[in-house]
Amino acid sequence: GSGAGSAIALTSGSAADRLGLGGATIWREIHSPFSWRSTVNEYLSGPPLAETTSLPLGLKDTGSLERMTMPRPSGSPNTRNSGSNMPSISKSSTIAGGGTGLVGDPSFKAVERPLLTPEQLAVNVEGIREQLGRFLDFTSGAGKSRALLLNNADWLTTVPLTDFLRDVGKHFTVNQMIAKESVKSRLDRDDVGLSFTEFSYMLLQAYDFLRLNVDHDCTLQLGGSDQWGNITMGTELVRKVTGHSAHGLTSPLLLRADGQKFGKSEGGNERVWLDASLTSPFEFHQYLLNSDDATTPALLRFFTFLDHETIRELDEATRTKPRERRAQRALANAVVSLVHGEGAARSAERAGEVFQQVYNRTISVTRARN
Repeated sequence: GSGAGSAIALTSGSAADRLGLGGATIWREIHSPFSWRSTVNEYLSGPPLAETTSLPLGLKDTGSLERMTMPRPSGSPNTRNSGSNMPSISKSSTIAGGGTGLVGDPSFKAVERPLLTPEQLAVNVEGIREQLGRFLDFTSGAGKSRALLLNNADWLTTVPLTDFLRDVGKHFTVNQMIAKESVKSRLDRDDVGLSFTEFSYMLLQAYDFLRLNVDHDCTLQLGGSDQWGNITMGTELVRKVTGHSAHGLTSPLLLRADGQKFGKSEGGNERVWLDASLTSPFEFHQYLLNSDDATTPALLRFFTFLDHETIRELDEATRTKPRERRAQRALANAVVSLVHGEGAARSAERAGEVFQQVYNRTISVTRARN
């Protein structure tokens, strides 16, 4: 998931009524930081959430390494940033799509995703493991809160087709599947259409949630708003197979100033990677420093642990003194520190200042000569 458009933040009261007394306590803890950050799009409740809630975070292996849309502090449990004021979820199960990546998610895509080989996906999974280790604690020292990184290829590539159709496919109708907003636009296009391979994706993701629920007591699934249809399929499958309800929560998609979605497969998007060998800390810092005024407030809320009052002050500074770019500097320093460490952020900031000084002197000399 990734995102920030106009959010539909549920009120804690209405959510609490649906969750029940025990769930209301957990919901208030989750809702408080999500609400003012505008990171809640839709929420599907089940019975009261337990005090020890486990949830999955899905990652698609469609690129060699994840882009900057991946680290979302406002929605990341088990974070290593102990100074944050974010809610504490007892355990997260992060799913690397080694199995679903062989198919490709068609959700709101104009054309079919390019299919990756098993070898490419295996490399991507290892890259994700290394990068997520900066944000989630996979070590045994974390105890019961230890995060899990699971590869859905372990179960999706081993279950017999006939067993899958009998045990999973029978719970859903084609009418129900084609009614999903995520696929409607493709069904109406004669030039592209929707392959059976892509059409089956929602069943695979639903099965992921079922396996996590049964094997790891996972009860809450997070994702971007484009995953709402897939997430609701998962909660329904859990209910039909186990007799228990489950939860789903989505965040709005992160949009650029021109309204386009940030994403690896979106045309026209700059490739900003978390891997320093692909995007250096300096390049990363400069990219964020050059964020436009309209997008920066959302980026601060989505990608930093800065508190509410600090971000509101930065919003005001952007409105009254935009040339100072205080918000962009705070954004660049916070995100690069989170991804590459404070030392890398300081070095990148100093290098940028030197670069700007040299540029200014060059401009001055050029003007004097003319």
